[in-house]
Amino acid sequence: MISDINCNVNFAAKGVDMNEPILPVSMPRGYGGVGIIWNTNINHLIRPLDDGSEKIQCIELENSVRRILVVSVYLPSNGSKNHQIEYQECIDELHEICQKYISTHHIIIGGDINEDLNAGKPTNQRKEYLKKFINEIELKFDNIGNTFINSKGCECSEIDYFLHNITPDILGRESQSSNAKPTPQTIIQSV
Repeated sequence: MISDINCNVNFAAKGVDMNEPILPVSMPRGYGGVGIIWNTNINHLIRPLDDGSEKIQCIELENSVRRILVVSVYLPSNGSKNHQIEYQECIDELHEICQKYISTHHIIIGGDINEDLNAGKPTNQRKEYLKKFINEIELKFDNIGNTFINSKGCECSEIDYFLHNITPDILGRESQSSNAKPTPQTIIQSV
């Protein structure tokens, strides 16, 4: 798969059909997979974890300061009949995972959150449930602009995020010397 394309990368991944395969043409919207890819020269620092369902992939990254839990998510879209329940179940699952690791790890959750956290956007139950989780786990995020444009090109939103509790002590020297807040770029570069 991925290693056939580039022998210098390794990965941990899950798909919604990992237990019961579904043909790609039959895959409903919002049901794909998640994965984390890394360069093989850091294999000794990475440990894939079993935590999470098919919409959540976790790895542990060793760090000289504190271990890092890296989570890739693909949260349910609002297109299904039970989208509210499905969304809350995924957030509850993320909450359990974070509670398990928060005392020993920094946490980075990245992926398609399927809710726009911009302050000016209308609120709904899903967004409020997500915000409650973010506040309880004390995660931070930056609004960087639109990351999604619908197929008709008439609606834009920001639904892809890095949620994190990264502190300056694990960021690179450049970020430590200036009192800049962590951005998605500095998080990825330092990890």
